[in-house]
Amino acid sequence: MSWIHQNEIFDVQYRSAVPYGTPSFHSHTNYEVYLFHEGSVQYLIGDRIYMLEPGDLIIMNGLTLHRPIIDNRTPYVRSILHFDARFVNNIDPARGEGQEGELLRPFVELKTARLKLSEERRIEAEQRFMHMETKLREQSYAGRQRAKIAMLDLLYCIYDWFSEPLAQLEHQRDGERHVEEVIRVLEQRYTEELSLDEIAQEVHLNKHYVSKLFKEITGFTIFQYVNHRRINQAKVMFVAEPQVPVTEVSYAVGYKHLPHFSRMFKQIVGCTPEAYRKKVQLQMESYLSLS
Repeated sequence: MSWIHQNEIFDVQYRSAVPYGTPSFHSHTNYEVYLFHEGSVQYLIGDRIYMLEPGDLIIMNGLTLHRPIIDNRTPYVRSILHFDARFVNNIDPARGEGQEGELLRPFVELKTARLKLSEERRIEAEQRFMHMETKLREQSYAGRQRAKIAMLDLLYCIYDWFSEPLAQLEHQRDGERHVEEVIRVLEQRYTEELSLDEIAQEVHLNKHYVSKLFKEITGFTIFQYVNHRRINQAKVMFVAEPQVPVTEVSYAVGYKHLPHFSRMFKQIVGCTPEAYRKKVQLQMESYLSLS
């Protein structure tokens, strides 16, 4: 269920088991809270791979490139909250001028983090998700306000939970560790014209092994990942600097030829860079007119 009104924007799904379709790398401007209930899923977020277990809670800055890797032989059940940071900042008394509010500090400082919830905390989180969705379904003023209160209550829980030392990350299999090493290289050098030989040399592994392993674990080839990473960065630039020319963005993210950039952008995003930039500009103008 969604609530969208000026800058009060949030979308919640409680225990959704809707088939995901074909997962792809994606990003969005909202923050995200993700609670995993059941299934067989790895979540690739930036340069990390999370092997999910029931009760895992993930918080993330949505601009980070992410995608689930789903084994469709088992049901995939999850609860998800997307929300606009401006709504939280507008009501946070601890926010300094020009700063994100204290309540959003876990999202700002950690950017992406996974916490394994205790049974008590899992139940607490589920109750907030269920309450949000139930109240939004009422489609009334009182229901919307109570849904917002439940959302803020969940964010206060998250603030407390992530202020504690994060649990030790589980020991990763060698294959997952190798893929993370490759992704770290790509994160540092995705704007360059890298060859598979150079990437393999960076991680001290055989190039054929690296290529096969990356595809097995992520579902993408290394160069498909690079293209998604570049296009994601282009989207970030269009949001942060909507006046920058498309050609300049193309060069900045690693494409030397504008037609290639435009073709890849439309293939991944679904519209041309020019159309996406225009949409971002209109959204900004609309937001400023409401401020």
